[in-house]
Amino acid sequence: MRPLESSWPVAFYSSKVRVPLSKHLAAVTLCAAELFSHELPLLKERLSSLFEEGREGEKQEERLPHSIGRTLLLAAALHDLAKASPRYYYAFLKKGSGKISFMYHELASAYIVYRSAVHESREMRRIFWTAAKVIARHHAAMEGRHPQDIGKVRGGESLSDVRERVSSILQGLWQPEAQKVVDKVIEEVRSKLEESSSRFTGYVANEMRAARDMLDHVRDQIPRIPRIVKSFRKSKGSDLFDILRRDVEQVINILAKVYDEDNKKNYYPIIAPLSGALIIADNLVADYERRTSDDKASPIYMRHWQKELMRRGRDISSLSCLQYVESYVSKSNAPALP
Repeated sequence: MRPLESSWPVAFYSSKVRVPLSKHLAAVTLCAAELFSHELPLLKERLSSLFEEGREGEKQEERLPHSIGRTLLLAAALHDLAKASPRYYYAFLKKGSGKISFMYHELASAYIVYRSAVHESREMRRIFWTAAKVIARHHAAMEGRHPQDIGKVRGGESLSDVRERVSSILQGLWQPEAQKVVDKVIEEVRSKLEESSSRFTGYVANEMRAARDMLDHVRDQIPRIPRIVKSFRKSKGSDLFDILRRDVEQVINILAKVYDEDNKKNYYPIIAPLSGALIIADNLVADYERRTSDDKASPIYMRHWQKELMRRGRDISSLSCLQYVESYVSKSNAPALP
């Protein structure tokens, strides 16, 4: 099989625009932190009143509302990670031209984050599992892409078809060549966040540090996920990726839910605003990356949100994260790839 091109992986590719994946992930994370630096502490306080009782012996800082900042930043930093899968690259080569399609990358990315915390503390599991549900929803506005709609849209793909697609994307990520690429992407994102850390203070600065440490954890866990899944989903006569396919289907169903059976709580008040924040940051960055899209609604929404943010005293053009976007987009005159 042909080796991966040196300009891979990308978050977006067309004849006019090539967006490096690590730069896009870093830009979205920084924009989420900058755009919502005032709102995140307020949201933390308001949500804490909804989840104030906690479990016996549980400290306040161990409850999820206290950690919503790092949850959002972790989701932002990894929301497109599965785009690094070689399956997308080879499908594009087979097609020969046009834009690269990254169908269901949000489910594959969410799966990685969800399964990265299997053996961690209750607090860590809540953060990772909530981040996974936020990632799974960042294309929810597209028909059939909300995790609750998977396999249920008339004329669309069945759940088993989606499961096969997502499993194939993940299998591509566990190829030795791809694992090196994923490690490099995560390290580049982490380095950019660390380089930009002086811009943030207080609660957001603390949450950014925590999110960077969590990126290290995900990078270490990714190659272990197949073995971890096999260890708790024992099935005689099944090979590793047969087990993986069944696990992917189960996780897709879990990602669709907002009620935590283990904790007996409805996490919709947390998942909804964090998903909205990620969608806004992601689309704002994509808009500044000058992407061409068949999606006519997103640019209209972004014009609306820019007006809303400016009414709240935010000068969008002065955001350092968007200045960063301008710096890497101006250097990309596309091609390079096949």
